[in-house]
Amino acid sequence: IVFLNNDIWFRCGKVIFKYSGNGIAVYQAPSEWGYMELANGKLYAQDFQQGLMVFENQAWRSVFSNNPLPAGDVITGLHGLEGDQLLICLLKGGVYTTDGQGLSPLPDQDIQAIRSARIYSSITLPDKKWGLATTTGGLFIIDRNGKRIQHYNRQEGLQNDNILCAFTDRNGNIWLGLDNGIDYIAYNSAI
Repeated sequence: IVFLNNDIWFRCGKVIFKYSGNGIAVYQAPSEWGYMELANGKLYAQDFQQGLMVFENQAWRSVFSNNPLPAGDVITGLHGLEGDQLLICLLKGGVYTTDGQGLSPLPDQDIQAIRSARIYSSITLPDKKWGLATTTGGLFIIDRNGKRIQHYNRQEGLQNDNILCAFTDRNGNIWLGLDNGIDYIAYNSAI
């Protein structure tokens, strides 16, 4: 569910619904919708055949002329960078940046280790870093180049390493939804 201006957007597999207060618009998937997120003030969605799409002028259009996303991989995070650049997280494929012309993998070698842990969700943190929630490795905090800044896992006090969702609260602290409970990280604390 995404809020954009006065509209509420809902993603299902075959359709995206836009509720505008006085009605509902329905947008059929070219094949199947896999992800939807707001970044840089624009609404993006992944279609499994067309790739990354953006909603502009009351229609969905492909961001790339040729879909560079790996076949069978799912976008699990989309974050705005400078200008129209995006940070794209893939479940199995790692982390990339794009300016709409193609994908560039983040250069740091830490991303390879994180990639093997499967990125299931991601969050933007208040200090221009990102949290990558994985299914087998806990939470990784990375910088703009993909360098691992911090790693929270079972050894660091999490209940387990399988993180299904992550959220940053208004104080800049992190909440994690695990497969067996929730965890809280006082990320924005001076201690």
